[in-house]
Amino acid sequence: MTRVLVVDDDAGIRNIVAELLEDEGYTVDTAGDGAQALQRAP
Repeated sequence: MTRVLVVDDDAGIRNIVAELLEDEGYTVDTAGDGAQALQRAP
């Protein structure tokens, strides 16, 4: 299973992209900015 981190400051865009990726079978994490992304990255 492939995990994807979606980072965007626009929550609407972030959620749409995450939903589309999940529909394609990806595991998705989201972050609203770079600091959050760094916390969620392995």
